[in-house]
Amino acid sequence: NYMIYRDRTELALDGCRDAIVTEIDHYIDSVASDSGLNGIKLFELCDKYDVDVRFAMAQAEAESHFGTTGIAAKTNSVWNVKAFDGRSADDMIKRGDGAPHPDMSIEPYLILLTTEYLVDGKNELDMFEKFVNKHDKRYASNPNYEKMVEGIYNRINECTELESLLKEYPCFFRISRILLNPYSSPLQTTAEPFSVKGCIPSGDSPMMERRLNPRYP
Repeated sequence: NYMIYRDRTELALDGCRDAIVTEIDHYIDSVASDSGLNGIKLFELCDKYDVDVRFAMAQAEAESHFGTTGIAAKTNSVWNVKAFDGRSADDMIKRGDGAPHPDMSIEPYLILLTTEYLVDGKNELDMFEKFVNKHDKRYASNPNYEKMVEGIYNRINECTELESLLKEYPCFFRISRILLNPYSSPLQTTAEPFSVKGCIPSGDSPMMERRLNPRYP
């Protein structure tokens, strides 16, 4: 019974992860069909850095339509990291601030976001009010930047199933990790059908508590 339960949970986790990636890819394709950004890489790295993937998507669309417009079309820096006002694409590429592929711009962006902006207790929703770093410097010079990113974020929730899927994912993840190491937890396994209803994440993995945290719509 334990083996059956474990295998079914792993399948559920894989299915939820695949559904999330599919939603990300479909949304990117609907906005910028020629984008080279891959949903699976974006989701994996957002999970690693504990960043709401919808927020990263919203900012990617606001900055460069997922790397297809503006300076990012040449630099492959989807979130325009180090693309200061007046700086040319050629200068960015020359100094190594571009990327060989859009996917390779994901991690530098997430490192910047989590070390400079999402600090001192601030979260993604705080950026909708005032998108500044720990030195009070704005991410973008556009005075309407916050509202633009927030509007895209809300549209992503309306046009995709990501909101509900991201609530299910940490529950599958937590139980899956427990089942892989049953002696570390008092969890009693049964052969009953698995359900995430009522599952409360406990912080066992990245994106765990944040995905069901009330601060997310």
